[in-house]
Amino acid sequence: MMMKSFSYSYVVVCTAVLVAVVMVSWEVPAAEAVTCNPLELAPCMLSFTTGMLPSIQCCMRMKDQQYCMCDYLRNPVYKEYLDSDSGIKITALCGLPPPRSMCHQAP
Repeated sequence: MMMKSFSYSYVVVCTAVLVAVVMVSWEVPAAEAVTCNPLELAPCMLSFTTGMLPSIQCCMRMKDQQYCMCDYLRNPVYKEYLDSDSGIKITALCGLPPPRSMCHQAP
């Protein structure tokens, strides 16, 4: 009888541990915090000013900073670049929507 009780407890504990491990592995990873810094878009400056194709680094930075577009579009200095034909072209070539559509609150 003692052995049967021990086996049952062991199975229950192992099952609980297994369930906990599965739940933790299915957990949605926390979003990485993005620091909004327009200087991060420096690799895109040549594309903004000359219309050149954006570099891979530019596209990576645009994707990293996409959640900052609202802030950038509120600033007239940055808005001039982001809201331009070049800005729209850059975001499209980088696989992103136009800057204004990334921020529905932008003026």
